[in-house]
Amino acid sequence: MEQASRELTSVDLRIVTNDRQDFLGSTGQTGDGRVFRYVKMGATGIPAGIVVCTPYTTNFVGLNVASDTSSLIASQVYEIKVQLNGTAVALNDLMDGEVDILTGNGKGTSYRIAGNTAAASNGITTIRLYSPLLTQITAGIKVNLAYSLYFNVVTDIAVNQSTSATNKHHVGVTTIAIGAGQYGWVQTHGRGMVTSDGQYYNGTAVVSGAIPQGFSLVLSKTTPGYVTGSNPTVDADKQIVGYGLEIPYLAAAGTLFPCDISIE
Repeated sequence: MEQASRELTSVDLRIVTNDRQDFLGSTGQTGDGRVFRYVKMGATGIPAGIVVCTPYTTNFVGLNVASDTSSLIASQVYEIKVQLNGTAVALNDLMDGEVDILTGNGKGTSYRIAGNTAAASNGITTIRLYSPLLTQITAGIKVNLAYSLYFNVVTDIAVNQSTSATNKHHVGVTTIAIGAGQYGWVQTHGRGMVTSDGQYYNGTAVVSGAIPQGFSLVLSKTTPGYVTGSNPTVDADKQIVGYGLEIPYLAAAGTLFPCDISIE
């Protein structure tokens, strides 16, 4: 049954499915206090111990509502038709995302998306909502469409992010392998295992070796999904993955080691 938050067992954490079992972004917690998010993987399967991130949203900004909704709001209108602007959508790609009303009636209101029809890059998609419209939405009103932050999650890109231009938002760490397009739980808080890139950033110089115990962890600057110790001179604006609990048993890229995961 779909629910926003739930108690998770060790069995739940090891189940991956090809169909959605919970709301994307749902939170769950185990009895020992570890916290998890429910996500869908992108086009590439991810092994355990890897940091996954939300992908960039495509250009679903300032789109036009294609036709007026009913003026009889009491009749419970649950959908909006939107004209796309160069990016196609597949069936239910936008599920658990948001539609934001930017102009006209209802300006500033957001609605959660229950699903959408498939549409070509310049076609019209019907957006189905979880809740009825609060006011009439007329044709030509501007809206944004947004994927769920937990839809088609990916590893980060393999470049040095010191300029911040390529930062992505971390959503969790895989605790079991999850295949391409599959659904499962990723960890956001508590003791867990992450994969080291085999080096750490101490001051301004790159120093080869294991990440020291107690160092804060950021995404690797060389390997997508891996972590490295942060360099306070260039990583102050980076999202923290967690904190190393022990020194890895081996100073090599691909080594798993325990950390206190802390992803907001």
